[in-house]
This record gives sequence, structure tokens and C-alpha cells, in this order.
Amino acid sequence: MTPADNPICLALDYSELDEARDLLSKIRQNIGMIKIGSELFTAHGREALELSKEFAVPVFLDLKLNDIPTTVEKTTEVVCRLLSKYSGQHYLSVHCMGGANMCQAAFNVARGSNVRITGTTVLTSLSERDFRDFGFRDSRPGIRTINLALVGADCLNNQMAYNATKQRVFLGLNSFVCAPNQLSLMRQNLGDDVVLMTPGIRSTNDDNQDHLRTKPIGFALKNGANWVVIGRPITKSADPVSASLHFKEQAERAF
Repeated sequence: MTPADNPICLALDYSELDEARDLLSKIRQNIGMIKIGSELFTAHGREALELSKEFAVPVFLDLKLNDIPTTVEKTTEVVCRLLSKYSGQHYLSVHCMGGANMCQAAFNVARGSNVRITGTTVLTSLSERDFRDFGFRDSRPGIRTINLALVGADCLNNQMAYNATKQRVFLGLNSFVCAPNQLSLMRQNLGDDVVLMTPGIRSTNDDNQDHLRTKPIGFALKNGANWVVIGRPITKSADPVSASLHFKEQAERAF
């Protein structure tokens, strides 16, 4: 996969729909997708998804579903029904920590729809200490990222499958969220066909806020990102139009 014509996914981390609408009216031409997270979706539900039609933009519905398979299956059914009203390729996130059966339930429901199930791996806010506290012997975020991605990528296999050339074949999720630091590792382990989204994009002088692993947009795109999720460096900027244009120009210069 090559990056989208405009690989910037704007994170609309608002609780008020009017704020999101006002920002999009100013910078729609500088972005390629919008991310609707738990805050905006909890506040406005399906009304928030109407932004897709209003601004002719695909949606990454970042709910990070993580529950028993039946609950995730039924939630995915609802999301697919809602997003079927809007043209384009949309994305819905599930957390790979929910296990292969959960990932499979979401994948099977979305098959044939315009919604691609996207596996969240390791949050960019987690540190090695967090993983030690969780009880993992190997606390490196990169290892945990790959392990979780493989759960989702292989969720339709009862055991590892291989093709005629003895290369591993993954039957499951083919879209994932990972930190920019792990992009190359994800490509090495999952190949070129998966779609990779990465948050934690910052310019050199930006505050990292609660992201522990951040990188510039050029680094992310050159290391395999298809989509770069950018929120506060644009939404909290004193001049969001200029900020969004800056990231768009940086993306264009990466290739």
C-alpha cells in the first residue's frame, strides 16, 4: 500500500460537534480523513458520523472496542450499518488485546462492507514500566506491538498458514494502529499490504503531551505509514489553518 493522496487523518477530539464542524470548514482541503473518537461519538453518536457526508471525507471511528466477542460483533454490526450510508472506505478500531476470537467476530461482520476493521496494538502513552507492571517479562513496546498485531492478523487461522514458498500467510485483520517508532518493525513482520495508521505525530517544537513515542510526519511516512493521525498540533494551534497546511506540505515533501 502507498500512502493516501493526503495521508493526514485529523483527530476531532472534541465533545462539541459545532467545534469540529467549524474546524473542518476551515481546513478540509488540508486533510484526507477524520478520526472520531470516544469523546465526540459518546456525545453525539450517529450525528457525528454525518460529518462524513457534510464534508465528503472518510471516517476513522476510533472506539478501540475491547469486550467479549458477542458484544464486539453486535457493536460492529451497528457501526457498519451506520457507516454504510456514507460513501468511501471507513475504518473502525478494535483492540487486539481482546484476543483472536474478538478480532475475528468484528472482521467477519465487516467483511464485504465499506468498513475496515483496524487493530489497535500498543497505545503511544504506555511505557516499558507499564508493561513490567502488567507482568510481561519482555517489556519492550516494539515486541508487544508485534505480538498484538499478529493476534489480529492471524485471527482467522487455527494455526499458522504458509503459502507455496513457505512464507507465512495472514488471514485476518489487515489494518493496524501503531506508534511511529514501530512502523518499520510492523512492515518487516506483516509485509507491504497492511494499512498502518500512526498517532503521535509532532513537529520538532511541539509538546508531546501524553504521547511517549512521537516522530515527525516525514519519519512516519518514510517508514511505512499509510495514514498519520494528527490532533492537538492542529486542533489546539493558535492558527489551525496554517498548522494543517504545514503538515500537508511536510507530507508532500516526504515523497
